[in-house]
Amino acid sequence: MITATQYRAKAAEYTELLKAARLPAETREFRKREQSYLTLAENEEWMADNSAKIDSRGADENWYGEAILAQQGKHPLGCQGPDVATQSIAASTRPHASAVRPMFESLSQRTVIIGNSGAGKSALAESLSALVHVPVIDLDLLNWEGDEYGRKRDDDAARRMTLDVSAQPRWIIEGVYGWLAESALPRATALIWLDFQWSLCHAGLLARGPRRGATDQDGAGLLKWAQTYWNRQTSSSFAGHSRMFTNFPRTKFRLENREQATLLLADLRAYGAAHAAFQWAAGE
Repeated sequence: MITATQYRAKAAEYTELLKAARLPAETREFRKREQSYLTLAENEEWMADNSAKIDSRGADENWYGEAILAQQGKHPLGCQGPDVATQSIAASTRPHASAVRPMFESLSQRTVIIGNSGAGKSALAESLSALVHVPVIDLDLLNWEGDEYGRKRDDDAARRMTLDVSAQPRWIIEGVYGWLAESALPRATALIWLDFQWSLCHAGLLARGPRRGATDQDGAGLLKWAQTYWNRQTSSSFAGHSRMFTNFPRTKFRLENREQATLLLADLRAYGAAHAAFQWAAGE
């Protein structure tokens, strides 16, 4: 574990380099490194001073979703319906830099991503995987047999496969199937719910087109099924995903639009880059 003292020592090195810098590019680079290490030091110090706060709030750290609902005066888990307009998330609702480390660590271990069809779960999973170097498991591959669309696997077999996958030390599991996601949740360290309005999901489904050999008729059926996400009461619906999100006791995020997902990835990317830079400079 790298300490705050070590981070401050590295920041001090760049403070000295700044004094001797002559070129604008050098000044910018040294100042950026200095600030990065100071932020990491403050992060470690805040973590040490607020461990009790982190333990008690870890399950509710959801700046990117619930904070914006609070701004709008909405209940965090109130039904949003197919087309509720959302405002851009303000910078003040984003986490303090000192809280990004526990978020990064949770999402670097075992993350479940749920949401309606077309919300962009696969794209988010791949982006997160590229940041934290964790393999992605698509629940479609466990729910369906082979490469053909519409050949559903036996439910018990699909659950066993999900349990086997979730027994691995690190993973990102994504999919709409709540009944399978629930099998992985006991081992999950983080949960992301893409609670997107229908217009975004509809556009996402149209943009990606048919998958796994699906016909145009299959695609039309999927669109119709996805549009009933807010009306169904199954585990693979708004109601089912809401229950999963409410009951999950660890780090979780409810994201309502692609901007919020982008901000989350940006914060994780910034922390990861700063941390990697220190490890490289320290020769670790």
